[in-house]
Amino acid sequence: MTVSDLSPDALARLEAKLVADLEMVRKVRALLEEHRPLLTAPVTLSATAAPAPASPSQPPAPAEQRKPYDEILLECLMQMPEGGFAPQDFKRAVYKVTHNFPETSTVKTFLNRTIRQGKVVIAEARTGRNGSLYRCTLPRPVPAETPPASADSPAVSTESTPA
Repeated sequence: MTVSDLSPDALARLEAKLVADLEMVRKVRALLEEHRPLLTAPVTLSATAAPAPASPSQPPAPAEQRKPYDEILLECLMQMPEGGFAPQDFKRAVYKVTHNFPETSTVKTFLNRTIRQGKVVIAEARTGRNGSLYRCTLPRPVPAETPPASADSPAVSTESTPA
């Protein structure tokens, strides 16, 4: 709408359209509220079965807290080889954790964001289906060190003696 279109009739038509839109939103909200119990109710096998009485001595178990998806992706990124990885390798690592392959656009977006943050660098720029190789720049977690062999225990030699 431009300044030249401003007139009492044009404003009245605009107001009528907005009121009609508001009424439609109210109708959809009422339908949603009406059908919400059907959408959120658990499915029962038998309509005649009575619901099991809740045990007052046991409080309901708290819902399992899920990690944010970005945190899962970062953990998978830390597991990637230091030499470099392709996006397909990263998708397989995410699948091992979530049992669901991420979409290609999700992986691309995540890798581009981590490149901007300096967490990932492009190790080898390649065109084609396999795409570039990436390398994680985050510090790797230090594995727990094994205690050194004590002086009391004999050292086992793996060298072979010439015959």
